[in-house]
Amino acid sequence: ARVFNRYIRTVHAAVASHRGLVDKVIGDRVFALFNVPRRCARAEYHAVACALEVLSQWGAPTHAHSEVDPSGREGASVASGGQSPSRRGAYLVCEGEDGDEVGPSSLGLRVGVASSMVTYGNMGSNVVRWFVVVGEAVSQAVALQKV
Repeated sequence: ARVFNRYIRTVHAAVASHRGLVDKVIGDRVFALFNVPRRCARAEYHAVACALEVLSQWGAPTHAHSEVDPSGREGASVASGGQSPSRRGAYLVCEGEDGDEVGPSSLGLRVGVASSMVTYGNMGSNVVRWFVVVGEAVSQAVALQKV
């Protein structure tokens, strides 16, 4: 538990220092957002810098992959007619290698970073609602993290 808590603290501190927001933690996988819902100029830069900081602080063998939408559109926030807002966002996913418990002596840490237009907001049913981010960046970051 101590190793896991150290890992979560390390990732959370790096995300916060690079103007991001931890979206969720599932097992040892951490999901973080940049430019969503809070505005963050140069979201891609901050997401990649965050990934590199986590990797360097953890001090284990690492693999990092990133993909940035070549359109480069910043994407203004759009909210009309009951639609959820959309904005260009960067998404970071980080996980212990092979799903093992992460630690200095583990096999390593895998990180994926991707950027695209995303839709975000409180979504769900009349009974349950939660903050959700949907877009190619989310899927791509998860896929890149597995490479």
